[in-house]
Amino acid sequence: MKELSVRGTVPLMFVVASVLAVTACSASAAPQAPLGDTALRDALPTADALPRFKATAQKAPLLEKQDIVTADKAACRPIADMMNVRPKHPRKALVWATLDGADTAEGGSLALSSFAGDGADAWMSELKVARTDCTEFTATSKRGWSFRFTVEPSLPSRRATTRSRTS
Repeated sequence: MKELSVRGTVPLMFVVASVLAVTACSASAAPQAPLGDTALRDALPTADALPRFKATAQKAPLLEKQDIVTADKAACRPIADMMNVRPKHPRKALVWATLDGADTAEGGSLALSSFAGDGADAWMSELKVARTDCTEFTATSKRGWSFRFTVEPSLPSRRATTRSRTS
């Protein structure tokens, strides 16, 4: 089994640098369809937004059918769901980019997801709890891999929020 330590801003998804949950709602709060791949791809950060990194949008799927991931501890499921093709709160769309670090910055990946209804709010609430209740876990995939993760949260709570788009 391989081990990966997740510290501060060097997070998951084989080193995911950030996760942003995006939902769509109108000014009247009437629900609209979740954002699709094109809208999410347009929301990927540019070099100006991440000055120490070069983000490169990826066209290949991030997750495949066999990427069904489980965590050995229930408190850690929201974190493991970042790697899961069948998360508790199903995604309506998912896009990703690789991040190449400049100078001494480490690289990684960035994933943007959209959810229907209150899926994004529910998942982000569960992630906030997992940041404190989950210190380590083993994630196992039907693809055949297993990793031991150590989670050391250091991001302030205000960063783990959902963002809404209005039309």
